[in-house]
Amino acid sequence: MGYKLVNILRNKRWEFFLVFWCVNLLLGVVYKFYYYYTGQHLQYTWLPDMALLFLLLANLFILKNRFVLVGVFSLFFFKVIGSLLIADIYTVPLDLYKDVVKTWMGYIYIFPLFLFLSEETGDSKSGVPRKIRNVFVVFAGGMALSVFVGLLFRAYVVHTYTDPERFGISGFLFPSSYVSYFYMISISSAYLLQRHWGEVKAYSILIFALSIAALFSGTKSSYLFLLLFYAILVLDRAWYLKKWFWFVVSGLVVGVFIIRDRLIDVFSVLVELYQKEDFLTFALSYRNVYAQDTWQFVAEHWSMVNYLVGGLNNSTQLTEMGFIDIFLNFGILGFLLFVYLFYNLILRQLYWSSTLIVLSIGILFLVALGGNFFDRVYLMYWLTFLFILQRLPRN
Repeated sequence: MGYKLVNILRNKRWEFFLVFWCVNLLLGVVYKFYYYYTGQHLQYTWLPDMALLFLLLANLFILKNRFVLVGVFSLFFFKVIGSLLIADIYTVPLDLYKDVVKTWMGYIYIFPLFLFLSEETGDSKSGVPRKIRNVFVVFAGGMALSVFVGLLFRAYVVHTYTDPERFGISGFLFPSSYVSYFYMISISSAYLLQRHWGEVKAYSILIFALSIAALFSGTKSSYLFLLLFYAILVLDRAWYLKKWFWFVVSGLVVGVFIIRDRLIDVFSVLVELYQKEDFLTFALSYRNVYAQDTWQFVAEHWSMVNYLVGGLNNSTQLTEMGFIDIFLNFGILGFLLFVYLFYNLILRQLYWSSTLIVLSIGILFLVALGGNFFDRVYLMYWLTFLFILQRLPRN
C-alpha cells in the first residue's frame, strides 16, 4: 500500500506539489484572519505539511537515499537531545513537541521536497510544466493584488504588523518576516521565468506589480532587496546608458524630496526608533538586544554536549538571525551538517551566473540579519519553485 501511494505521488509529483502549495497558502490566509481578530494561534494548520513530509520521506526510503535520510534524522536527534538537556531549566514546561518536531520539520522540509521535484526535471525548459508556471503567476499576483485591495479598504487584517502605529500593508501575507522573503523569492522567480521563457508580458507585469506591492510592506528587508534587485537590473540590462533611465531617476529623487515630510510621518515608528537607539539596534530591530539575552542563557546553562547539538526554547529565545539560529537549534555538529546538506543537495545543483551570485549573496545577507527563513515551511514551497527554475540554463 505504501509503495503504491508513493508511486502515485511520484507520477503526479507536480499535481501533488500544487495541491499542497495551494492548501498551505489558503491556510496561511485563514491563519492571519484568525490571529488578527482573536489574538490566538490557529491550531493544526501544519497537519497537511506534515502529511506531505511523511510521503516525501517515504519516497526517500523507497529510493534508498540513505545519505539524505541519515542527514535529516541526525538533525532530528540533535534537536531532541539538545532540548531534553535544557528542558528542566525553564520555569514554564518546554513544549517539546513544538520545540522539536515543528522546528525540525521547518529546517529539513526543503531537502526531500527539492529532491522529489528535481528527480525528472532535467535541463530542458519543459521541466517546469506550464500549468505550474501559470499557477505561480496567479498565486504571486493574487498576493500582490491583496495588497492593492488593502490600500483601498485599510482593514486591520491587511496590515503587516499588529501594531497599528507602524506602517505596513501586506495583504494576506503573514507574518512580517514572511512578507520580506515572499517578495525576495517571488520577484527572483519571476525574473528567472522571464529569462528562461523570454520577455513574456505576464512575467514583466508580475515583477512590476510585486515591486509596487513591496513598497507598501513597511519592512526594511523588502526595501533593501528592491534596491539590490533593480541595481542589478540596471547593470545587467545597461539601462544606465539610456536617457529615459536618468529621467526616471531624476523624477524619483524629486518626488521623494517633495513628499519627504509625508514619508517621515508614515514611517514615524522607524524614525523614532532611529532617533532613540543606535544604528545597529535600528537596523536589526532589537535583534541584537535579544541576542545578548540568548547568549547569556547559553553561557550559563549550556553543557559541552549542548554546544555540539544545540538546545533552546524557540518560542522565547531565538535571535531571529538565520545562521545563528541554526547553531542554537542544532549546535556545531548540526550547523555543519545542515550547511553540508544544503550545499550538496541543492546549491551545487543550481545554475550560477554572475547576476544570480550577486543577488543570492544579497539575499543571504538579509537572511543572516533577519532570521525566520530556514525554519518556515510556508516559505519552502516558494523557495523550492525558485530553486527548480534555477536548475535550468539561461537562454
